[in-house]
Amino acid sequence: MNTIGFLDKVSKWSIYLLIFLLPIFFLPWNANFLDSILDFNKQALLLVLVLVSLVSWLLKSLSEGKIRLNLSILNVPVLLYVLVMAISTGFSSWQYGSFWGWPLNIASSFLTLLGFVIFYFLITNIFSPASKAEENKLEEKKSGLFTALFLSVFLTIVLAGLQFFGQFFLPFAFAKSVSFNTIGAPSALAIFMAILLPLVLIFSFICGKILKWLFLLLAFAVLFLLLIINSWLAWLTLLIGISVILIFGITRREIFKTNWTVLALFFMIFALFFVFSKTIIPSLPTLGYEVYPTQGATLVIAWESLKESIQTIILGTGPATFSYNYSQYGNGMLNFLSGSSSVLEKIGNGGILGLLSFLLLLLSFVWFSFKKLITGKEIVKPEQWIFNLGIASSLTALVFSLFIYSANVSILFLFWFLSALSVAFSSSLEKETGWFKIKKMKEIEIVPGSLSAVFASFAFVFLLVAGLGLLFASSQRYLAEINYSQGLVAYQTGDLDKAIVKVSNAVKFTSQKQDNYLRDLSQLYLYKINEEVQAGDIAGNEQKKQEINNLTAVAVNAAKLATETAPKNAENFIVRGFVYRSLIGLVGGADEWAIENYEDALKLEPNNPFTLTELGKVYLVSEKTEEAKTNFNKAIALRGDYAPAHFQLALVSVKEGKIKEAIDKMVQIQAVAPDDIGLAFQLGVLYYNDEQFAKAQANFEKSIALNNNYSNARYFLGLTFDKQGKKSLALEQFNKIAELNPDNQELKTIIANLEAGKPAIAEAPKELPIEEGTTLKK
Repeated sequence: MNTIGFLDKVSKWSIYLLIFLLPIFFLPWNANFLDSILDFNKQALLLVLVLVSLVSWLLKSLSEGKIRLNLSILNVPVLLYVLVMAISTGFSSWQYGSFWGWPLNIASSFLTLLGFVIFYFLITNIFSPASKAEENKLEEKKSGLFTALFLSVFLTIVLAGLQFFGQFFLPFAFAKSVSFNTIGAPSALAIFMAILLPLVLIFSFICGKILKWLFLLLAFAVLFLLLIINSWLAWLTLLIGISVILIFGITRREIFKTNWTVLALFFMIFALFFVFSKTIIPSLPTLGYEVYPTQGATLVIAWESLKESIQTIILGTGPATFSYNYSQYGNGMLNFLSGSSSVLEKIGNGGILGLLSFLLLLLSFVWFSFKKLITGKEIVKPEQWIFNLGIASSLTALVFSLFIYSANVSILFLFWFLSALSVAFSSSLEKETGWFKIKKMKEIEIVPGSLSAVFASFAFVFLLVAGLGLLFASSQRYLAEINYSQGLVAYQTGDLDKAIVKVSNAVKFTSQKQDNYLRDLSQLYLYKINEEVQAGDIAGNEQKKQEINNLTAVAVNAAKLATETAPKNAENFIVRGFVYRSLIGLVGGADEWAIENYEDALKLEPNNPFTLTELGKVYLVSEKTEEAKTNFNKAIALRGDYAPAHFQLALVSVKEGKIKEAIDKMVQIQAVAPDDIGLAFQLGVLYYNDEQFAKAQANFEKSIALNNNYSNARYFLGLTFDKQGKKSLALEQFNKIAELNPDNQELKTIIANLEAGKPAIAEAPKELPIEEGTTLKK
């Protein structure tokens, strides 16, 4: 095989491999967040394979001395959309997050868009026939592309089906869930399959006998998967796609056979039934409910974000920044990386220019696919028209889904793949289709020593350097995510020192640009300070004091860097406030810094009762009771059943000698939220302080039943048993806590006291004694 032939194969097989791998690809080395495990890895795969294909294709063109370009007018809305999103990224509220995605929404990031646009241009240029001879190989090219796609779809269905029925053959903890699949949330999987089902049906119409039955089998497998998930959005998407098949199929009765119409009609009726029916098939697995913003909430948040300034009106807040917008204008108790609709998100993230360019992109491809069906000028044989119908039906269903659902990387992959096919297999002849003039492939000769050769060489070197730079930066981020994941695991298993090392590595790999790494590093150092303080032996030990001072400085600096890196993320200010609050009594002025940062967080997330409660705690520690009560009451005004705020008010009542009143209030709240683990624990603490030990025991045991590793609940349950004279039961609880917190010196002292027949502690703790392993998050 000569060099040109080898490069040609590399460029094509990189695309085949990407099409096959992307729907099923994930790696287990990331933090256990679905976006990290799936979309983060899919984005990395996309970048690697499109850059390999691009470099191979450019090298092949240089070796041949000519480059062939598809000059379809449809490239214009693609390039316009990329340009608008690039400018929006440059003016984003967090440029780093808008460009890379993670820890924001990876699918909406500029880098993901750039990868898919390169993917689009590679397909339209590599697979578009440039001559009559290449047109004869059109079926071979289609076969390679769709074989890769449908093999991947088949494997996706098999894995999802096994998961749904509890057959967890994957050895990873995150995969031990019936809802896990390689596409995303169950609703995302359902929409992904609903988009492809019309195309699968079309292939069953035009293929030979054996393949016909295989595609029919695949179609009914997809239908069965949709039945299990039973997503209304997916049924509606399928209904749109099948409707396109029927509408255009009926108009070409000489091509579209009656039995095809009957089969399409069957799927349409099936989809129609589940769109208007709430029927649940009892014998099928139950996957639970997904929580996401409503269409109305997404629109309100997008609109409010749009109105912030002239810049946001024009360009929005930047790609992937929906979570920031939701924090400021949504429900403060929840946050989402994405909204309910890709189109509605674009209002806030991309502004007027982003929305208009996105709509132009979507509608251009849909209209073009329809024009090919309506004019009929491109029909060389009936199979080609039917194939065009399959592309049009799935593409229409996909574009419709973007109005009702927020697409992830896998769904966006389908959009760019189907759009590219629509152009690639329609551009071999000069055709007029209304506004869309599909030109022949333009061939540019690269004569050695000519200006075109210099320009081509320059373009190749530039793209090679840019591509390699991007791959290097991406590999650094990937290593950072692996280290971060290892750090979380180390923290959860009690190895605090290893956790600090690993998360510190993640911070270094990202050049202190990723806020979640910095945020969690500051908390890890804070836990290390607590560990050193609990170990004792500080008084008179200058070395120990200096070590604690150094740890304090690093913790504060990491929290400060997080707020400077991503100043629109309220969580960064919340954690910084928490760090300062934890240092009250150790660092002068820590209370004022804590108040300032919590107030900054409230500017970004004004509807979050958690932040108001934390601010109230600072005031309470600073002996400003009235200010504390004001913030606790504000938190309750936002959410009437918010247990932590009620508990803090109860503590104020206890401080004022009104413990009975405090208990009565908490009992009333518990009647509204009987399964609130925090509420049960906090009521138990009140009962403990009021020496109602039987009721305290009942509430602590309830908390443990809801979370077996709830260390604070076990701690107070152990104290309750001790007060009741049940030393062996108390010892059992503290031994279990020690397994979860092996380095806690206080626990060792308590266990020693109990074993010696002494009281566990001299008095009840004023603060929670164990730091629960639930603070670290993305």
